Amino acid sequence: MFEILDYLFFQRALIILLTASIVAGTIGPFIVAKRISMISGSISHGAFGGLGIAHYFGFSPIFGALCFSILGAGMISHISQKHKNYLDSMLTIFWAGGMAIGLIFVFITTGYATNLFSFLFGNVLLNSANDLYIIIGVTTFIVTSVIIIYKTLIATLFNEEFAQLRGVSTSAVFFFFLLLVALAIVVLIKTMGVVLTLAILTISPAIAIRYLKKLHQIIFVSIILNIITAISGLFLAYFINLPTAPVIILLQTILFLVSLFLKKR
Repeated sequence: MFEILDYLFFQRALIILLTASIVAGTIGPFIVAKRISMISGSISHGAFGGLGIAHYFGFSPIFGALCFSILGAGMISHISQKHKNYLDSMLTIFWAGGMAIGLIFVFITTGYATNLFSFLFGNVLLNSANDLYIIIGVTTFIVTSVIIIYKTLIATLFNEEFAQLRGVSTSAVFFFFLLLVALAIVVLIKTMGVVLTLAILTISPAIAIRYLKKLHQIIFVSIILNIITAISGLFLAYFINLPTAPVIILLQTILFLVSLFLKKR
């Protein structure tokens, strides 16, 4: 069974999934606790537009996804601060518009069918060494940033008035948080695809938050749950010849359903 670990592509996939588990477990609890899953979904699906455009013109798809994710984070941050009444509508437009643009450009690109499945649902086994280095670098930046501004981030997201009284520029902190979300989404698109990125950001925190109150505990448990399901899903998917990302999300969904029947603290 473990002979597969001798293969470089599988070792690389394992490291990438472990790294993705950490970044999803770090950012996801903030998203769930703040109840901004719709914002994250809009950024991730909107990123598909940049991914499709970059792929069509021969650039790195992840570069395109990164540009659209950052653009989306900036737009959403501005609208949430200045035009809150239009936020829901703009989220829907960015979500649907990004997907529409991405689908059109992927469709008119040669070999679109294979690329479309990979972009939408991910294929961690096909990531290169460069992908691995980029993912590790971005994850390190995200985790380090969260550690450094943890208290300020907590105050901004969950007690904005208190943060403002302390002289914190809450709009700047919120934009930086959305930038971290955008970077996390780019990492996760490489492993889970556009469609399932939101799932890995939210399912494990949704389980942990049922039993824990302190955010740092929820983050820790979310990372552990992500790692367990990622490793299990990778091996299971390989040996039964199924796509890795859907298997991982299915395992997490099963855990969430089981948690519904377990008594909360």
